[in-house]
Amino acid sequence: MKTINRILISVALLFLIIELSYINAKSLIYLNNATEALDQAFAVIGSIAFSVVTILVMMNSVVKWPKYLFPVFDTGLMFLGLNLTHYDTLLDNPIRLALTFFMASFTGIITFSLGLIEFKSFKSD
Repeated sequence: MKTINRILISVALLFLIIELSYINAKSLIYLNNATEALDQAFAVIGSIAFSVVTILVMMNSVVKWPKYLFPVFDTGLMFLGLNLTHYDTLLDNPIRLALTFFMASFTGIITFSLGLIEFKSFKSD
């Protein structure tokens, strides 16, 4: 059962890295107005690095404050990243606003929870 839990946690972390990387890449591409392939490639590389560091901090950090701060930043990045193309009409659509707020908050909670689960899992070994 412990092996299955480890596998499921690893899969969830991998999918979280992919989702955070996607949103972060969209944000970096938007910020840089990246139309060239090289700019887009570095946006993807940077976004993967941000996402992996987030997960590593959540799993391994001995200092407590980053474990609280990183999910807050992920929440903000998700909210803003999901609304990049709808910023001008976001308040016109309360369902979109509520859904993006919910998804962003849920992502932050998932990031924090997976970090705790993984940390406790390593600690028990």
